Amino acid sequence: MDEMFLFNVPPLQGQAFDIDDERYEAPEAAGLDVVLRGLSMTCDDHRVLEISAPVFDGLYEFDRRAFLLGREPA
Repeated sequence: MDEMFLFNVPPLQGQAFDIDDERYEAPEAAGLDVVLRGLSMTCDDHRVLEISAPVFDGLYEFDRRAFLLGREPA
């Protein structure tokens, strides 16, 4: 079941970093873009990854559960 989910996950991380065209399919992408750019102004790359990894893990888990439940998780 998890493997099936992986093919349905929107490429949110790629959208968050694709700032040139400012087209975001996932509603979270625009906000993540601003947060990540702001972090990159105040932290080095290693720290940005350290901070953002749990955020992306949480978004992944939220989307995974929404897919499995067929609705937004509580």
